[in-house]
Amino acid sequence: MNQDRGPLRWSIGMLSVAVGMLLATTLYRDPYQNPDSHAFEAIARSILRGEGISYVEPMLPTVRLFAFRNPLYPVLMSLPLALGGVTLVLMLQGALVGLTTLGVAAIARRIAGVRAAWWAWGLAMLWPATWSYSGQLMSEVLYIALAVVAVERTLAALATQDRRAMLLAAGIAGAAAGASMLARSPGVAVALPLLLLTLRRPPAAVALAFGALLVWTPWPVRNMLRLHAFVPLATNGQMNFFAGNSDVGVGACWDSIATRQELGELGFERYFAERTRTEVLTQPIAFARRIAVKAVAHVLPTRRELTSVLLWLADLVILASMVRDPGTIRRLFVPLAIFGTQWAIQALTVVGPRYRHPTDWLVLLVLAVCISSWWTPRPRAEAR
Repeated sequence: MNQDRGPLRWSIGMLSVAVGMLLATTLYRDPYQNPDSHAFEAIARSILRGEGISYVEPMLPTVRLFAFRNPLYPVLMSLPLALGGVTLVLMLQGALVGLTTLGVAAIARRIAGVRAAWWAWGLAMLWPATWSYSGQLMSEVLYIALAVVAVERTLAALATQDRRAMLLAAGIAGAAAGASMLARSPGVAVALPLLLLTLRRPPAAVALAFGALLVWTPWPVRNMLRLHAFVPLATNGQMNFFAGNSDVGVGACWDSIATRQELGELGFERYFAERTRTEVLTQPIAFARRIAVKAVAHVLPTRRELTSVLLWLADLVILASMVRDPGTIRRLFVPLAIFGTQWAIQALTVVGPRYRHPTDWLVLLVLAVCISSWWTPRPRAEAR
């Protein structure tokens, strides 16, 4: 993880990829644990048949959906799906997870040095949810990888004094941030904080914005041509917003549109937008209470599962470190800003283990920096 240890870094990289490929294909044996996996595969197979980014939900047999899901994951999984089936897709996801752990370590090194990098890599490799999602046909693995690239390249752009290197790094960061939005809608929580961070170096901010727009823009243009409406990310946003801010639940929302298929894809959005407006106007206190409960649950999960217990322990260590050294907050501004932005987005929609997992790597990154700081001697004057 240090620049003078090239062979060691290559060895760690190959080990991470090999372990990732092995665990993704053997540790968890059901790649369809979530019903969304079937939708992603259906879109990928539609692409392979030459029908483009579209599919038909089993519950909605009369409606062909063109932008109901974010497109990038099924687009990228289509080729490996054709070449080697689901097994090859999972192997590539495992390899990507292994590379992502190295990216998290690289960010930690930029923030707090080599010791933090080793802690970040170890925590990311041992995190149980990492391998649970790598063995499923889900977009979380791709989204996290893109977010890690965006953050690492942004920090690289701000650290260099070479103008060309700065613009290149910022452009790559922007492209990764834009791609993260096409993988999962909360990718907005990655792009916005990074753009604000780079404003102190305007050329970097312009390069980052340009990279993001270059990658993202074709999708809403395609949706305008196909659906004759501006759809920036996906047409399931209003349903998720309503499901997360009412007592109805996601399953009941699906049942609702199953009996209203004549509304069509855009009609579903308008239907749930109206139901949400009615819910907010008639029960404003309940609406605010639900958001507050979700906001707390995203940071302090209440489910009795190993990952939730570990997140509680991580929160306690992070809090203790920040009390011990308040300067830690300043060093960790980037991961904390991204976590906070995505936390706000999830508090407004749906909260759960799957929706919290894309922020786990940020918690592990912060935890690694905090743990490494405990082994870093403070100046005597500060110690007094």
